[in-house]
Amino acid sequence: MRRAKIVATLGPALDDEDQLAPALEAGIDIVRLNFSHGEHDTHAKRLNRVRELAGQQGRNVASLADLQGPKIRLGVVPSGGVRLEDGGQVVLVPGREHLESHVDADGTPALPVTYHALAQANAW
Repeated sequence: MRRAKIVATLGPALDDEDQLAPALEAGIDIVRLNFSHGEHDTHAKRLNRVRELAGQQGRNVASLADLQGPKIRLGVVPSGGVRLEDGGQVVLVPGREHLESHVDADGTPALPVTYHALAQANAW
């Protein structure tokens, strides 16, 4: 009995039934839908096709929805970079694309982060 599960991401490479059916027969246990890319109706069509083909094969295939989270990105960093010390601290300044200075008042390196709700998202 196989204890590992095979997870395959659904995308354009498996849109063709001639590709998807053999992949399912080969032992896919879980199909992953990456909601960071594509349209919801496209994902629904792909999932319905998996269900149909898996049913024809007498198999149950689970689905995994990989939901898009917030896009947390650094803002503009100076061309010379910002020096960070190993084990040191860095101040992340949310909701900013640019900073006047990349060092805060007490000398700690600072970096802009474009995601404005960073502090609230990490208040756990």
